[in-house]
Amino acid sequence: MFSVIIPTHNSEKSIEKTLNNILKKLLHTSDEIIVVNDGSTDNTLKTLEKYSYNSQVKIISQPNAGVSAARNTGIRNLSENSKFVTFVDDSDGLSKNFFEEVLSFFNKYNNVEIISTPIKLVKDNKIYEQSLNYRFYTNKKIINILNDFKYIQYHIGGMVFKSKIFNMNLYLFDEQVNYWEDAKFINMLLLDKKKYGLVKNVSYLYDRNENSSLSKVAWNFKSRYAPHIINNYKPLITYSIKRYGEVIKYIQYLILNHYLNYMVEQNEKIINYKFIKGNQLFELETFSLFKYIDIGIINELKVPNSYKWVLYNIKGVEFPYYKYFKKIKCYIHKYSIKDKEMVFSFSHESYGVSEQAEVYTHRRNQIYNKVNIYEKKKLDILGIKVQDFSRTIFSAKVSFIELLTGINLVIKDENLSYPLKIRSSSLFLRVFKKLMKIKK
Repeated sequence: MFSVIIPTHNSEKSIEKTLNNILKKLLHTSDEIIVVNDGSTDNTLKTLEKYSYNSQVKIISQPNAGVSAARNTGIRNLSENSKFVTFVDDSDGLSKNFFEEVLSFFNKYNNVEIISTPIKLVKDNKIYEQSLNYRFYTNKKIINILNDFKYIQYHIGGMVFKSKIFNMNLYLFDEQVNYWEDAKFINMLLLDKKKYGLVKNVSYLYDRNENSSLSKVAWNFKSRYAPHIINNYKPLITYSIKRYGEVIKYIQYLILNHYLNYMVEQNEKIINYKFIKGNQLFELETFSLFKYIDIGIINELKVPNSYKWVLYNIKGVEFPYYKYFKKIKCYIHKYSIKDKEMVFSFSHESYGVSEQAEVYTHRRNQIYNKVNIYEKKKLDILGIKVQDFSRTIFSAKVSFIELLTGINLVIKDENLSYPLKIRSSSLFLRVFKKLMKIKK
């Protein structure tokens, strides 16, 4: 028997669609939907009353206490016959055959108590992949967090649990936090259970049409900054040490990936920097947090070297940027056949080259032609201006033949004892490789 817990608050526009979506997919008449109306002040309750005739729908109303309290109410009201529990938000849905595939997985792998499914983002009638869906495009079916530390899980959506997990109320959502409560709950649980399954052929449909989603609104509040580190990151660290005698790689990678949200450029417009820049508590908690983050975990991140430099700096360790210079690539942004002008930049491995460095095209006859700066893009990380050579865009006079065959570029920096030589990839070879991939 499946139990679907739906916490809802002022969802008069979406709750009916969500309920109908789930009702159509339930496998048996004994399956249940527990809707917890968390103090709605609109017509949500009136809409829910339409389902009062349906024996599969259990409606519970309570004073507004937050999503964690609502989910906990659902847990405490599970049917005695419940075998599996999943949580769905009041504007989301589940894909076709969701329950069939989940049941099949649990029947096949009896020792697995938790599974995860891909999350698909639905916005303007288009479907997008969620960033952690890379986990589902491998051959792995069961994840052991002690070995597969990059297979992190943040969201409750799409996860299904064996109901016995919730016996004795040992696992509940933290009602004292109003952000990241699901990630905290999931990973406290995973620290005990160690493993979870991947069900790949179905998905959780996450509605992104609402601009006032908690993940965006939370940035306005103080609780999203230093208190978030204290109330969410730190308890995971403490519990990992209690269970394993150390902060396991999985927890380090999970926390570090999430901490990046304070740093990445796309969040600049929504971050309230008064809670970061010059904020003593945030700085103290950050330095305290990074005592538990290993350099090796920082190196595993798929972020530009400028970000790794900041993370190294927080730990008080010098970032070895020069080790990456051999991997520098040239990225061609555009080319004007009329003006014979190529606009380009260098890859993030060029971080560490000084802003005063000069770039030249180098031809066989040993002629060096200095290229021009086309644009300089600024970079702020944690409210601090960071110099990053890879964000400088250049323009150079280059023939179309040179573009096709590849161009030799040289970076001369007075701070380096040797020039850096980079060759742009051949446009002809790039096109040929793409055609070969299409042919396959």
